[in-house]
Amino acid sequence: MKAVRLLEYGGQLVFNDVPTPAIARDEILVKIKSTAVNHLDLVKASGTARQILPIDLPWIPGHEFSGVVEQIGSDVAAYAPGDAVFAANETGGAYAEYLAV
Repeated sequence: MKAVRLLEYGGQLVFNDVPTPAIARDEILVKIKSTAVNHLDLVKASGTARQILPIDLPWIPGHEFSGVVEQIGSDVAAYAPGDAVFAANETGGAYAEYLAV
């Protein structure tokens, strides 16, 4: 899948091919339809607050997203493939075609 990633604090964002995330039994795979540029993404990417908001590099930004459920884990009962969803998370990852949540 395609994703926008940050390779180093304060660096340029790069557009790469990365593996589509695998989901756990209690997760869903979302095909991302929209995301936002959030202040939290910018702060994390700059590295100015890395002591309190660390990220594992390379990192895919994107905390807020909407999309469609592509796949569900075996323990998931609240969602089905094709469901429209939106959410915000703490880890990012929505600047990609797919996100496991």
